[in-house]
Amino acid sequence: MMFYAKRQRGAALVIAAVLLVAMTLISVTSMRSSVTNIKISTNQRMKQGAYQAAESALMQILDENPHEVIPKTNTVGDFEKHPNYYQDRLKSDDQDRPYTEADVIMRFEGRRNNILISGEALGSIVLLYQADAYGRVRGVGGESVGAGAVNRMGAGLVRPSQ
Repeated sequence: MMFYAKRQRGAALVIAAVLLVAMTLISVTSMRSSVTNIKISTNQRMKQGAYQAAESALMQILDENPHEVIPKTNTVGDFEKHPNYYQDRLKSDDQDRPYTEADVIMRFEGRRNNILISGEALGSIVLLYQADAYGRVRGVGGESVGAGAVNRMGAGLVRPSQ
């Protein structure tokens, strides 16, 4: 029995130390991977919020009076810019959360006469516009968090011909 104990000479201590180092490396790698995944998902959420802000701005144009955002003149290339056309906060007193906003630019693209719809001539003029919405996410202090998205929509305003 005495002979067996002398041959060991701390082998268990060395094996335990190697296993402890290996487990530490695995756990540190796991934690770094988790932090990276959290950053990726947060960035994805912010980008989705910016996209939704741009999309909401375009839908707001259609829901409300579009005459408020179109250019005043009908010269091809004329545009009207509307900064902060859309803003979204959950509550007006909710100042400690990021919020979304979007600018809108409406550009006159041209006019078309006598457009056929379902084979019938409308006998009217269609004014064609391009709407660009630039959505972004703002932090608590109003600073940009770096997430942005651009949505584009074509729109036609039908006018009776005179």
